[in-house]
Amino acid sequence: MVVLFGQVVLGPPGSGKTTYCKAVGAVLRELGRKVAIINLDPANDALPYEATIDINELIQAELYSHHTMVRNILSSLEKSDIRLCAAYLVDSHYASDPGKYISAVMLALNSMMMMEMPTVNILSKVDSVEKYGKTALGLEYYTEVMDLDYLIDTMNDTPVLRKYVKLNRAIAEVVTDYSLVSFIPMSVESHSTILDVIKAIDRANGYVYGSGEEGNIQRLLSCAVGAQWEHDRIGVARDEFMGSDEELSSEEEIIGLIAQQNQDRY
Repeated sequence: MVVLFGQVVLGPPGSGKTTYCKAVGAVLRELGRKVAIINLDPANDALPYEATIDINELIQAELYSHHTMVRNILSSLEKSDIRLCAAYLVDSHYASDPGKYISAVMLALNSMMMMEMPTVNILSKVDSVEKYGKTALGLEYYTEVMDLDYLIDTMNDTPVLRKYVKLNRAIAEVVTDYSLVSFIPMSVESHSTILDVIKAIDRANGYVYGSGEEGNIQRLLSCAVGAQWEHDRIGVARDEFMGSDEELSSEEEIIGLIAQQNQDRY
């Protein structure tokens, strides 16, 4: 029996799920993988990609966050040798608002518990992380979900947020006690960050690489290391995802090599 691999893309409205599916699907095809996208969002009736199956044709209600039916269906698929994991997206602009960020982390934890499957949490649109204001702490703090008490302390400086400090501290304690949530930063404008997410997804759902693919992805991701060091030096999140023409050429060369290997495999 052929084993299939997939990811269930989840996240609150506006987190970039549709854009993520389009961008990741395109990169997977460049790598020579066969891709099928199933739209499970009944509210999304203007897709920028062609869905293999569109749930809009079947139902008009969102179920996964309120009912166990979707989880049960996914469990049945896994019993049929379809290996799945969840990709949960959170818009990075929440990092500029302590209350929203803590709520987003709690929602990510709730999704992990609700879906009962391996989960990769993604901080999406990270190229515009400070679009709506400066973050109180460095990007690594938000991706690693470090001690949330430091973030809660900053809420005392804002009168509107001060009255919710106890509630947010209680939520933070739940998140910290489980210690399950961390995020991978991603921008759809960056092949390097998309490949970083794909690699994490491959580990989560057990995808078996084609010959040499893992090594090439490792080499491709190393192209971004210099840019990350530059980001740390100047402290501007956007610069982490700006590569030179030479880096782009190197990415295209390696993607082409992986695609040829996968074509030979199939």
